[in-house]
Amino acid sequence: MIVIFLLLAWVSEIGAYAWWNSCWLFKGNFYYSLYQNSLEVEASIHDEHNIPFGIIRVFNNKPASLFHGILQALLQYFDIRFLITFISLIGGIGLYYALWHIFTHKKTLWFIPFVGGVIFLCISQIVFAPSYPLVGRFSVFAICFEILSIFGLYTAYKKAGKKGHVLLWVFLLISLLFTLVFPMAYQEYCLLK
Repeated sequence: MIVIFLLLAWVSEIGAYAWWNSCWLFKGNFYYSLYQNSLEVEASIHDEHNIPFGIIRVFNNKPASLFHGILQALLQYFDIRFLITFISLIGGIGLYYALWHIFTHKKTLWFIPFVGGVIFLCISQIVFAPSYPLVGRFSVFAICFEILSIFGLYTAYKKAGKKGHVLLWVFLLISLLFTLVFPMAYQEYCLLK
């Protein structure tokens, strides 16, 4: 039963990624440039009125803004709204469970370098986004997220009782319906983003 569950979850994740990959409007949302950083610092400086210049310089500087921008772009990859459209609802649940399981159980500490590689991949996409084709970058990224997701779903299914199994199957059915039966939701999300 677990093999069928994981196979259907993988189909849902592949279907979600296929729909997401056809959305060309996401191109600029996943990288952060120095030019964008300069614009944000300049805009925030001009919005400050009746504040001493020293305080403005302390809180509105390029290194702090660059750190904040890159951190915000990095956390965007782990946002549930992004994950639902990128690897489906069941994939997002599996990814979150995998990360929780890896960092709370000592037996799975060998998986931490893989998670570090995924985070490095996210950061490299943020910094070097215009240099490489979007489809290739996100294909590698999707494979890494799907591996983590399947690992998380496997461990969640193994540890869950009957109620947990029913809940996981319900989430899987919702994911399959959303991905395969109602693909218009992806196109609407693409156009609204």
